[in-house]
Amino acid sequence: MLRGEAVEHRDDFRLGEKSDRDGLGEGAGIGVKTTAMQVDQHAATIGVADLPRTRYGFPQVPGVLAAARRPFLATGLGLPWYAVHGNHDNMLQGTVPPAGWLHDLPAGPVKFVTPPDGVDPAGVLARFHSAQADALLELAGSVQLTVTPDPGRTPVTRASHVREHFRTTGQPVGHGYSQRNADEGTAYYSFDHASVRCIVLDTVNPHGGWQGSLDTGQPAIASDRAGHRGRRHLRPRWHHQRAHRR
Repeated sequence: MLRGEAVEHRDDFRLGEKSDRDGLGEGAGIGVKTTAMQVDQHAATIGVADLPRTRYGFPQVPGVLAAARRPFLATGLGLPWYAVHGNHDNMLQGTVPPAGWLHDLPAGPVKFVTPPDGVDPAGVLARFHSAQADALLELAGSVQLTVTPDPGRTPVTRASHVREHFRTTGQPVGHGYSQRNADEGTAYYSFDHASVRCIVLDTVNPHGGWQGSLDTGQPAIASDRAGHRGRRHLRPRWHHQRAHRR
């Protein structure tokens, strides 16, 4: 979108599939090869009606999902832009690293739709909020739907986040990241613009958590590069308002 080209939506929906569900209309499609019948069967299984429509009066608009996913031509930013790595770029909900089974699950054939009985929602969310990945194991007994596996749902890593910035026609190449960043999987860098030296730090804690942190090497790098700035003004940038040194 930033580079100003045709945009095609690629998400959990498949266009062109007939939906018999009122309000969606033919060709709307229901997420990840999940049919409208499956959705309604799930509602019947857990004994609830379509709450958005029956309780809250959501309107029925035939074809609205298909219309929202039509390709369009983005205007583009038209200016050079630089990236700053943030915790929502490669952490689940910005808190949990997608490692091990959490890395594989989103791209697989199973979709959890309803938590099992006896789960403490507040407790699960609190543990997830504190970067405890095993909190999600309590949801393993949830009602499940079978969906189409899609590698496009594989979570982003720091390394893949950096590499994607080289797959654009926008400027500058890499949007601040260098080939060294891509090779090493790091996300901090510096560059000069006129009389200003900009230093971009990576404050995402690889072990999880939304609060942010700063490894011991980055302050030294920033100090070294600031020390060579001569008459340049210094502009440090990072994602978090406050980061803890790690």
